[in-house]
Amino acid sequence: MLINLSNHPVDSWSESQREAGIQQFGAVVDEPFPEIPPELELDEISKMAENYVEKCTQMIKEESARNPDSKNAVHVMGEMTFVYQFVQKISEQGIECLAATSRRIVVEENNGTKVSRFEFVRFRAYTEELY
Repeated sequence: MLINLSNHPVDSWSESQREAGIQQFGAVVDEPFPEIPPELELDEISKMAENYVEKCTQMIKEESARNPDSKNAVHVMGEMTFVYQFVQKISEQGIECLAATSRRIVVEENNGTKVSRFEFVRFRAYTEELY
């Protein structure tokens, strides 16, 4: 199971990204990324990250109980200080975190407006593989 901890629900992913998640992990489930107020101090963000580590760890434990052979990871993208704290904490438990990589395609229209499109390429681990 791949847990999608981001502001972009699986339904909004490109077909190729959804297919990659399902092919590699069997299922992709959303866990909405938290609102991170800019006024928060690092210790508050760290506590918030700990809460999400607990949520995601519990989801993975439940999935592993249902399907002992499942490969599990967390796709995490969002506010950088939270992501850093989350990845550090959950990696200590042997759970892999991934980022989506994309190719940026820029097209300049006749009126000079530049339109960017992002094309999913692959998932990349934040740390060395933990398996």
